[in-house]
Amino acid sequence: MITINKTQEISRFYEIVGSNIRKHRNIGQLSLQALGDALGLTKKTIQRYETGEIKVDMDRLSEIAVALNVEFAALLEGTETMLGAEPRVAELVQLPVAGKLSFHNDDLQVREIKGYEATPKDWIKEGECFYLQARDDSMSSAGIAEGDLLLIQKQDKVADGEIAVVLVNGEPVLRRVYCQGDHFILLSDNVKLSPIIREARASYGSEIRFVGRVLKSIATY
Repeated sequence: MITINKTQEISRFYEIVGSNIRKHRNIGQLSLQALGDALGLTKKTIQRYETGEIKVDMDRLSEIAVALNVEFAALLEGTETMLGAEPRVAELVQLPVAGKLSFHNDDLQVREIKGYEATPKDWIKEGECFYLQARDDSMSSAGIAEGDLLLIQKQDKVADGEIAVVLVNGEPVLRRVYCQGDHFILLSDNVKLSPIIREARASYGSEIRFVGRVLKSIATY
């Protein structure tokens, strides 16, 4: 049974965490709406995190730390002696931000690395991952804006409807992928852009090559 004192301590824990989120959001000059957009959440949800009205789990807190460009521990400042144990701190890995992509035989080459991004290891379930910057607004309805960082998991096959990066005539495009018969259909969420339709067998040649699927999109400002 959780005692009244323990319940109060838990509530206080989330109030402090929420206050830290608000502090670093203000330091970064982000509005509630901007932070919500970066995380795929509503403005109201961010506001409720900041007041402690709803509990933010540690995985979500890791995402907030990345969006605010602060250390995870900064959002836990002041909670070190609470709840009898320190919360789990997300393990981070450094992933490259690709400038260019190409294939050498069947191996994807990540070239002209622009830098590295600290990334919670929990975001990477399997395989090799890297970042690529969105070059247009082709997936704007999915919440991906031009300039956003895309976390890509390398794979040469994707399920119908998944958002993937595909090399078309050597140029990376961001599309939802569908397979109909012996054709791939690459659809943009932007109605102004026409579908790209290619024969499936072409994916094994030089015309189109699958790079990988999008795991996350991180808004940039």
